[in-house]
Amino acid sequence: MKTIQLLILFVLLNILLLSPFRCLKCNAHSEAEMLLKWKSSLFKHDSLSWNLTNSTNHCHWFGITCNSAGSIVELNLPVCQLNGALDHLDFTSIPNLTRLDLSNNLLIGSIPANISALTKVRYMDLSGNQLEFHHDFSKFKAMPSLTYLSLHSNLLTMEFLSFILLCPNLTYIDLSNNRINGTIPLSIGNLKHLQKMILSYNYLSGLIPEEIGNMSSLVLVDISSNLLEGELPITISQLGKLMYLDVSYNTLNGSIPAGLGKGGLLYYVDFSQNRFSGELPESLCTGFKVQYLILSGNNFSGALPSCLRNCIRLIQVELEGNHFTGDISKAFGVHPKLVTLDLSGQRFMGEIPKEFGNMTSLQSLSLASNLLTGQIPSELANLSFLYHLDFSNNMLSGHVNSTIGNMTRLSYLDLSGNKLSGQIPTELGNLGSLSYLNLSNNLLSGHITSTIGHMTWLSNLDLSGNKLSGQIPTELGNLDMLFYLNLSNNMLSGHITSINIGHMTKLSNLDLSGNKLSGQIPTEWGNLYMLFYLNLSNNMLSGHITSINIGHMTELSYLDLSGNKLSGQIPTELGNLYMLFYLNLSNNMLSGHITSIYIGHMTKLSYLDLSGNKLSGQIPTELGNLYLSDLDLSNNMLPGEIPANYLSDSNTLLRLDLSRNELSGSIPPDFARLRKLEQLNLSYNNQGEGC
Repeated sequence: MKTIQLLILFVLLNILLLSPFRCLKCNAHSEAEMLLKWKSSLFKHDSLSWNLTNSTNHCHWFGITCNSAGSIVELNLPVCQLNGALDHLDFTSIPNLTRLDLSNNLLIGSIPANISALTKVRYMDLSGNQLEFHHDFSKFKAMPSLTYLSLHSNLLTMEFLSFILLCPNLTYIDLSNNRINGTIPLSIGNLKHLQKMILSYNYLSGLIPEEIGNMSSLVLVDISSNLLEGELPITISQLGKLMYLDVSYNTLNGSIPAGLGKGGLLYYVDFSQNRFSGELPESLCTGFKVQYLILSGNNFSGALPSCLRNCIRLIQVELEGNHFTGDISKAFGVHPKLVTLDLSGQRFMGEIPKEFGNMTSLQSLSLASNLLTGQIPSELANLSFLYHLDFSNNMLSGHVNSTIGNMTRLSYLDLSGNKLSGQIPTELGNLGSLSYLNLSNNLLSGHITSTIGHMTWLSNLDLSGNKLSGQIPTELGNLDMLFYLNLSNNMLSGHITSINIGHMTKLSNLDLSGNKLSGQIPTEWGNLYMLFYLNLSNNMLSGHITSINIGHMTELSYLDLSGNKLSGQIPTELGNLYMLFYLNLSNNMLSGHITSIYIGHMTKLSYLDLSGNKLSGQIPTELGNLYLSDLDLSNNMLPGEIPANYLSDSNTLLRLDLSRNELSGSIPPDFARLRKLEQLNLSYNNQGEGC
């Protein structure tokens, strides 16, 4: 009897000891089956090698990590081109999961409520998909273990923002680039452990809650590119650990709270494109650790904080479009690590410090639109890494120093709108990487240096508004990458055919107006198929317009040949210019009729000036079909009556000048219907008084 009892006890003990292993094996099998079920629901799963033949050993599947008991603890499938929903991924079947990464796939649909069953998960990344959130929030449970949550670049809306409040131990959250709208909840201040909060590129509106000051662990805050308004809360200055703050591209206003940055750790500050005003607090550079200071597009004023001169770690400073004042040499020091400096659009005075030449890491330097005087320091030639230089719209004087040719990495150079004099240095031709050159509106004289033809990457060249003389160098024809060329308002002379402009087939904007160029417009210019702006006005050009094959320039929207000595008839090929909205052929010696052949086709024409020629024949009635705002046919030899119903239905005409012709008869009564007409001149004709 005793032996039987011992045997029964032995069997019972074995059952008790082995049952957990059976259970674990059962759980592992159910995990594998669940994953296979999810895989079968996906539209695309080429990267998943999971299958039934190795389902008993799912811990060896791609992207799966198990614990010692064979239960899944990590599911890592980023960038696997998975296409489908999460509905069949039963998170309740993998309760031991600590890490979930399904980022950068093609997942769609709603995030299931049972994801909150993952009470042990610490890391969750579902970013870069097209996931939404449509569930009743009450179905979600707390996720106390979750510390890292990334859901950026999905289709989440406001409801999901409340979900993060169920995760009290979060240290990192990224919900950027979603569709989250509404206001930031006040209870966000309860996330005391949160270190990095990224909510940028959403539709958040309203005020930044004062409760943000309770989030004492915050190191990084990025709420840029939203619709937030109001002032920065004073409590934000309580964030003593804050290192990175980006509130750019909102509609925030007011001044920056005194004390912001007093923790001495702040290295990145971006307040750009808001409505902030007032002076910057000295606390911003406490500890002198600021590396990035981006304040462009606000209304800041006053002097820069004096402590900024001591921030030797500065890498990027952008202040464009504010109202800072002071002497530039005192406002800004020498910062050896500085890469980008943009002080444009301020009210800085004084001379450009020659010490700027010691900031040898500089790649971009813009001091445009200030009140700077004096000469450009030759020491700037030491900036061998500089690729962007803009000193435009100041009062700089002196010559363009030949040492500028040492800046061989320059791709952008703008010295326009100053008082620079002397000749363009030949050394400019050393800048073989230059794509943008603007020296317009200065006092430069002499010839255009032929070495400009060496800058074969040049796409934009503007030398207009100077006192340049002589012929345009033929070497300009080498610049076949040009799409913008403006040499207007100089004293350039010579035959226009000597310029090999016909080879610049990428040109979209050509302005040679206000010079002394002569000769016929070359036939080769008809090859400029990309041209949409052509201005040759106020020169001494002769010959016929037909010589240019202008009908081939079908992209042309602006054409001004006025103030020349062009003769012959207006070519019918103008009718091919369907995109034309501005046409000025005034003050030439054109003759013949204004024909309906070209007028009727230019349906986008808004401005038409044919005045000061020798045009004859009846005014074509087709003019009444155009949406003109300006029409000037004065100073010609147009006979007969003004056509009945002429322009009577025009809702756009502002100015009409038919004076100094040979018109007769009555003024059409329908002119009274030109409701928007501001100027009407019919003088020096033979009209009666009208009806």
